[in-house]
Amino acid sequence: MNFTADDRKISKTRFVLVVMKDMKIVRWDALVGVVTLVVLAGAAVGKEPAGEASEQQPKIISTVKPDYPFAMRRAGIQGRVLVQFVVDSKGRVRIPYVTESTHPGFRDAAIEAVRKWKFRPGKRNGERVNTRMQVPIMFSIKGQPTNWGWQIKRPKKFPDSIPPEMRWDTPPELRSFNPPIYPRQALMDGREGRVEVGFLVGPNGTVLKAEPIEGKHEDLVGASIAAVYTFLFDPSLREGQPCGALLNMTFDFKMSSSGDALYTPEMSRLLDALENDPECFHPLDQLDQMPQPLYRRAPVQPPLMELDEAVTVKVDFIINRRGAAELPVARGEIDPLLAFAATQAVSSWQFIPPMIDGEVVDARAVVPIVFQPAKSD
Repeated sequence: MNFTADDRKISKTRFVLVVMKDMKIVRWDALVGVVTLVVLAGAAVGKEPAGEASEQQPKIISTVKPDYPFAMRRAGIQGRVLVQFVVDSKGRVRIPYVTESTHPGFRDAAIEAVRKWKFRPGKRNGERVNTRMQVPIMFSIKGQPTNWGWQIKRPKKFPDSIPPEMRWDTPPELRSFNPPIYPRQALMDGREGRVEVGFLVGPNGTVLKAEPIEGKHEDLVGASIAAVYTFLFDPSLREGQPCGALLNMTFDFKMSSSGDALYTPEMSRLLDALENDPECFHPLDQLDQMPQPLYRRAPVQPPLMELDEAVTVKVDFIINRRGAAELPVARGEIDPLLAFAATQAVSSWQFIPPMIDGEVVDARAVVPIVFQPAKSD
């Protein structure tokens, strides 16, 4: 992701400059002696509490450092993930999933690390047992404030094309960032690309309008614009008062860990299954119980988009073995702005992992997302 000084489309001028310093990840808080392990109620899985039973918690033998997601690191975003899992009687991590996360962009990285940890198994009355546990993992960048990668400097002189009321003294500061999703069809086609988006940040810090500047693939453009509409800023200031600002940003879509749209080994696994064994995804009515949501973000409708009536977008997605919503795609003839707003939201959803006969499975779901017309005053 890069802000650029450009003179096309929305801005039609050169006035934005962002300093993207090299970010060295010198600290992660998931190390032995720093991680806090908490045994949940009913520690021994599948066992009834036994009064005065002697219990021994699992002990860490080895850990694996999580990779800092490229898009989050590049933007300077920090966060916390709470991972729940079972340490089985052989000390292996089973059924890891995220119960809380300050940002879905950290979800897969935390899971990929924790599933490789090794433990000395817990015991009850001297016998090894499966134990349910949870651990917080902090993603942080030492010595830098949150979002430090987004630093916008005021130009020496604003071009005449910029309205006086938008010639800010203090730049906007990013407070909430979400990388674009990688559209499912683009992944299945093996398509990569770069998209540039110009957008207007209003005096209230929300993105009021976003338009494509560059990008040849419509789905990559749509995903980028949907992500931009979710951004929140501390607004720019002019003479001490909030004012609007015009910004440009680029997104690189790469089928690797170095792109601005998240692409993970888990997504690769699911794509392979969709292509070679689509029947492996179980319908919801085959599960032991309906998936229980832990987190569901509402979609962000473009503020200036007017609807005459309610619009329903049906989103097809996978709930994977970790309970994460993956590879969402909108079905039917729908306005692309609403389609991508819906899939952007669903991509962050988290559930308790789906199960059949007590074993975690991948499930396929379709949900309706309803966009309502703005209420008249």
